[in-house]
Amino acid sequence: MNMNNISLIDLKPQIDSLPYPIPNILLLLANCPIPPQTYKDIIFDYKISSSSELLGIKSDNEFVGVIGLEVLHNTGIIKHFMILPQYQYQGIGTKIIKTLPIKYGFSSLHAEADNETVNFYTKLGFMVLKVEDTSCPNPKYNCTLNI
Repeated sequence: MNMNNISLIDLKPQIDSLPYPIPNILLLLANCPIPPQTYKDIIFDYKISSSSELLGIKSDNEFVGVIGLEVLHNTGIIKHFMILPQYQYQGIGTKIIKTLPIKYGFSSLHAEADNETVNFYTKLGFMVLKVEDTSCPNPKYNCTLNI
């Protein structure tokens, strides 16, 4: 895979007619049971929020993932981030994380991680704090990167 051919595509203008499996990717992101209506609410929130970005990740013109961000001045909050399993461990996620501060002028990035993703953020230099959350059986972590 050619890492130079990775691009971010704005999905918000086409959110009602997306050819990409966005709801299915959001289903994969849930580490706590969430009712189906919640996914519709998530998509709707991206659609109406002026401070949110929903971006498709393409590599060589093939859809490989999605990232949802909240953009608050010079801070980026990663709300959803998924590289499809067959494209993981190829450096795509790392390249996306390193591109965000350049694209948006962020001085810090924040994300919530679980046991499966916390090492990814740690390797990229994020500070990690475990969150005690009794509503979810799986551990959660707040991750922060000051740039």
